[in-house]
Amino acid sequence: MRWNPLLLIVTTAALFLAGSGVGSLEAATVLVSLDPAATYTHTLNPASPGTGGAYNDSAPNSTSVDLAAMGITPGQLIRLTRLGAYQSQGAANPAEDNKLSLIAVFSSSSTISSDHTLLNRIPGAIDAGTDFVTNNNAISGESSDITEDFLVASADGTQTFIEIIVPTGGAFLYFAVNDSYWADNKDPVDDFGASITLLPEPSSLGMLSIGAMVLVRRRR
Repeated sequence: MRWNPLLLIVTTAALFLAGSGVGSLEAATVLVSLDPAATYTHTLNPASPGTGGAYNDSAPNSTSVDLAAMGITPGQLIRLTRLGAYQSQGAANPAEDNKLSLIAVFSSSSTISSDHTLLNRIPGAIDAGTDFVTNNNAISGESSDITEDFLVASADGTQTFIEIIVPTGGAFLYFAVNDSYWADNKDPVDDFGASITLLPEPSSLGMLSIGAMVLVRRRR
């Protein structure tokens, strides 16, 4: 039986680092179930201009995800991945379980306002990642966009995850879908959610590369 030289080199380097205490190379993943009707954004309400008081987006609040409870702290690199799909009702969006968008925002606290007339409903929101402009509200056209949130997964499926560094003060994370009317969203097969993966420290990956190169040179 012959060993693959490259596999042997990488495996040996990984074992060396694991035994030397230079950070963990294992990625820990936590799965989070999400309600596609829940949001942290400003939603449509009876007082919105142009609605005539006839529409009320009674979407529930997004639930905060406690990062510290997962052992995730500011400065660490994490990967957020959208799982499954959801159903969006309405004439413009046929009721098919194939909607894929997902946005998120970091916060310093688990506080979220239940006043949906507010644009900034998360007082502890922290800017991170590339700014993403969310959809305007249905009917009224009011903006739901805040500067602190970012795109995790695109509606067309071309982006399914993001790797991002937890910002200073970031202790909680909120998810929502990018929509214009949230209350009628559903998850008929209960598969919509996100995975949060704590990635290896960059220093550990760097040491792995150095270790591999050293072993390659020794083999020559």
